[in-house]
Amino acid sequence: MKKLLFIFLFISFATAAQSQEPVNSKTAVEYYKSACAKDTLEDYSGAISDYSSAIALDPNYVEAFIGRGNSYFYSKKYSESVADFDKAISLDSENGYAYYYRGWAYVYLEDYDAACADFENAYYLGIDDALYASLDYCD
Repeated sequence: MKKLLFIFLFISFATAAQSQEPVNSKTAVEYYKSACAKDTLEDYSGAISDYSSAIALDPNYVEAFIGRGNSYFYSKKYSESVADFDKAISLDSENGYAYYYRGWAYVYLEDYDAACADFENAYYLGIDDALYASLDYCD
């Protein structure tokens, strides 16, 4: 009888342990969506945290680097912003938005030569607004 009770308890605990979900089972995409919502609410610190979680789960998530770069930008952390856009460009050199947004970060860092180069790249990659930015900041 004791042996039967032990087996029953063991099976019960094993089943309960398997049915429990991890404390945090969010995916990179879910963190990204949460970060975008926080950006909309201008909760840039919260957005940066969620973008960072998305990146930790998927280190090649270009959109998460761009999103976090923008959140850093709006938090006036321009160097961190540039670093995230650099990473996005290293992962996808054809992403015009990464160049465009990095160009704006360079404007605020007063590195106009780098900004103009990025605006030019962004324009050639299909970001029409980059032309207007270059008219304001470039020769």
